[in-house]
Amino acid sequence: MIQKPWVDALLHSSKNIDELLDVIAKFQKSLKAHVQPYSHRNSPKLFTQVQLLTLLALKTYTNQTYRGLLDFLKSCDAVKSRICPGHLPHYSTLKRFSDRIGADEITDQLIRSLLADADSSRRSTLPRQNSGSDSAYLKSSC
Repeated sequence: MIQKPWVDALLHSSKNIDELLDVIAKFQKSLKAHVQPYSHRNSPKLFTQVQLLTLLALKTYTNQTYRGLLDFLKSCDAVKSRICPGHLPHYSTLKRFSDRIGADEITDQLIRSLLADADSSRRSTLPRQNSGSDSAYLKSSC
């Protein structure tokens, strides 16, 4: 299994994992309000749509392939147990689900909105700093 350097950094930093778990929890909470658990009444009911969408969003967020995402989750039990407490889906399950719902556009929009929310909440918790710069020295671009 080949890992990217940032994956190693993420795995060794509990702060980053905690932030990722918070983002996943918020993402799943917002999805549960808008998405049915299963796409059809006769579906196998192995994985909910929320779980699959969360995995696809994490794939997009981490810029991984389907197999790379599953390798990452196998090495990070905290994230795996938050998304899929039982077992992980096969990579083909994710690919078929993605193709069926047109997930590229959906996950991109969801991630942008979620990151904007996370960024605004992070900004609101940071203390405000006075920059002390004078705008008189800045040239106008007009």
